[in-house]
Amino acid sequence: MKTILIFCLYALFASPAMAEVTWSNDSAFEITIERTLPVTPDEAYTRFTQISRWWSADHSYSGDAANFYLQPTAGGCWCENLPGGGSVEHMRVLHASPGKLLRLSGGLGPLQDYPLAAIMSVNFIATETEDEEAQTRITLIYRVSGDVEGGLAPWASGVEPVIAEAIGLFENYVRAEP
Repeated sequence: MKTILIFCLYALFASPAMAEVTWSNDSAFEITIERTLPVTPDEAYTRFTQISRWWSADHSYSGDAANFYLQPTAGGCWCENLPGGGSVEHMRVLHASPGKLLRLSGGLGPLQDYPLAAIMSVNFIATETEDEEAQTRITLIYRVSGDVEGGLAPWASGVEPVIAEAIGLFENYVRAEP
């Protein structure tokens, strides 16, 4: 229950929400976020996999985002090295299609403590501006299901701002890099 309270407090004081809780109930929830970025799908995909360059150190076990790495291949790890030689697996790659789709499995942060199934799908879709400049529409969908005391519905409002912050940081990273 303490973890749910922390998530809810974070939701109250986080930056304005950029993601949407698509639906939630006692046994599952879904969060969806879309962004359009001024790069090709291949470039967006590559930059997304450079997790240590844009993920927040605030949502790490080590306190340092440089300790993150993501191996963009089936079975690959989105992991974090810990001081002293330990490590944490945040998610596992299920499907890697460069420039098209990255699908991962795993509960982020405190969701790891529970018997949950969680899937994150990130789609990279080519679009163009009116000037025919390449851009990419990214759609991220994070689905979590399982059984926790008090149900999963209260968790959705705590997870949503974390996902929104992450995609906001990713968007800033993409727009800042040449």
